[in-house]
Amino acid sequence: MLQELRDWRDSGLARGTALSWLPVLVAVVVSPLSAQVNIERLRAGEEQKRLSGSLGFNLAARTGNVELVQFGLDGRLDHVSELVTTFLMGSGDLGWKGGDRFINEGMLHLRQVYRRGSSLRPEVFAQVNYNESRLLDFRALVGGGIRVRLFRNPTARFWWGSAYMFEYERLDLLPDAIHAQRTSVHRWSNYLSSRIRFNERATLLWIVYVQPQLDEIKDLRILSDTSLGAELAGPTSLLVSLRMHYDSRPPDGKESLDTTIRTGVTIEF
Repeated sequence: MLQELRDWRDSGLARGTALSWLPVLVAVVVSPLSAQVNIERLRAGEEQKRLSGSLGFNLAARTGNVELVQFGLDGRLDHVSELVTTFLMGSGDLGWKGGDRFINEGMLHLRQVYRRGSSLRPEVFAQVNYNESRLLDFRALVGGGIRVRLFRNPTARFWWGSAYMFEYERLDLLPDAIHAQRTSVHRWSNYLSSRIRFNERATLLWIVYVQPQLDEIKDLRILSDTSLGAELAGPTSLLVSLRMHYDSRPPDGKESLDTTIRTGVTIEF
């Protein structure tokens, strides 16, 4: 992991503010960490100046015809000041099927949002991640763009975001694979997000990301994430989510569409 970060840093393709964050990312990552990650689901409110965070986990197990155990963990840390909101999140999943590991993935994402008006907010970000189930050994990306508030009332909020993103990745492929083992591409990242609060305890969040490659529009990645949260006792909430990930050009032997349904518990602090 550390050597991959050095190789990507020394390539001369990463510069500026986002690159200055990479030492922070390396310091937090314990093990090696899809350019697409639903940061909206873990984005804290921006109305209060504070330091806050959350920790969530989920567990699934099956016995009988299929012996399966899957464990997931995610967390975030937010710092909200007068002009800047800083957001750091991480997640990881481990799974065993019939005693053999079949899922191993992790991600770390850092983002800063700058207040320059009530509706328009510039933001910059950096991320590292890995996903063995999709043959992804390592990915690093940096980018920046704008976040625009489309609508807001006491029960609903809608945002649109658009950004430039540079992405470097290395795949675990056989020597005769059609897909390139190492790629460095420029993408246009767009998202539409909504947050609807039904009552004091139930909240629905939905977001869709669309990320085409700038010089090859047919190379397209789409992420849709729908989450329903229900507050339980104190700082604890129950979260049910449906996640769909589409890659128009997946690695050799992998399907274009992945879907995941999860149920878990989140604790805020």
